[in-house]
Amino acid sequence: MSTTELELPSGDLTLNLTGPTMTFTGLDLQIKGILKLIDMLDFKFAVDKDYDFPLKAFLMVLDKLGLFMRLDGDYGRERSNLEVVVAFLEWVSEDGLADSKIFKELLSKYDDGETDWSTLI
Repeated sequence: MSTTELELPSGDLTLNLTGPTMTFTGLDLQIKGILKLIDMLDFKFAVDKDYDFPLKAFLMVLDKLGLFMRLDGDYGRERSNLEVVVAFLEWVSEDGLADSKIFKELLSKYDDGETDWSTLI
């Protein structure tokens, strides 16, 4: 069992993730937590105050993913975070990864809640 605590520098938010992990750093636990938080997003009342809120939220999430990918990968510093996400998705599509048996099985198991997280590491 592992616990990962994530806190914003401002101290406004603290998340505790506790559960079984297959990695020393709890990376698989963090991914599970991120996916669960995304599953919990519900915009039906937010659009009453701001019709564009879902678009803004999606852009913020994609921008953060692009930043992480840019810093961790070989995408170059000249691209914006969103351009990195677009380039990644184009590469996945053009390379046929999205249609490969391995990735289809992984994604279908995730949809069923049966993902073997050890296959990600």
